[in-house]
Amino acid sequence: MIRPGVDVEHYLRAVAAARDAVRAGRMEKAVIARPIEVVSDRPIDVHAVLHRLKATFGSSYRFSIDGFIG
Repeated sequence: MIRPGVDVEHYLRAVAAARDAVRAGRMEKAVIARPIEVVSDRPIDVHAVLHRLKATFGSSYRFSIDGFIG
């Protein structure tokens, strides 16, 4: 099961606020991310997840620390 870590409407408001701040010149850049929670009744292959992230988002940074993967 995949669940959002923050309310979707809250996330969308934050994205709009960051966009507006960049457009207004109050910020130069915004890195937009949101947490999700993945619940499984079987073990999750962390290496497979990291490889999939690399294949999908090759130029991004990836990490696995204390049960957090990103």
